[in-house]
Amino acid sequence: SRLIMEIGTRNGSSAMRMIREGQRHHQASQVEYFGFDLWEVLDDETLEKEFSKVALPMVEVKATLEETGASIRLFKGFTSDTLPRAVPSMPDMDLIFIDGGHSIETIENDWRYAEQLMGDETVVVFDDYYTGAWGRRDDVGCQSLVDWGIDRSVFHVEGLQPQDRFRREEGELRINFVRVERQ
Repeated sequence: SRLIMEIGTRNGSSAMRMIREGQRHHQASQVEYFGFDLWEVLDDETLEKEFSKVALPMVEVKATLEETGASIRLFKGFTSDTLPRAVPSMPDMDLIFIDGGHSIETIENDWRYAEQLMGDETVVVFDDYYTGAWGRRDDVGCQSLVDWGIDRSVFHVEGLQPQDRFRREEGELRINFVRVERQ
């Protein structure tokens, strides 16, 4: 993938993997990465509401990612503000990875704008599709959107194998990726 967008850049670890993979198929400088996160805007209330994790400062993440030689554009703030401003001037993406805020409202917003950047070959990957004995939740994560909010006559939706598993007294939680492409 040459054109990569990630919602939920956080510390840049998944960004680095996606950029390096893109550079296996394209010149380093041809890979463009667009990353969205709260970074220093994240406060304790939002941390709890979005089931988020604290990130490194944006300037540190940007410096690390720029070492790849790829074009790096980072957007700090709530995606309800940053996506409407950024998306109209962005090209269609090859890969979009959605792993930002985990509230239903945020995930629906992120999908609405990601969908606008989907060409015929774009792949969107959602993180945080929860399953398992205590994992099925309709108040957080992307299950509601994936199960009920994506038009199957337009998009092919495929659940991928669990990436993480956690055990608790209540049972097992599995966190899956979901892949979405145009039909």
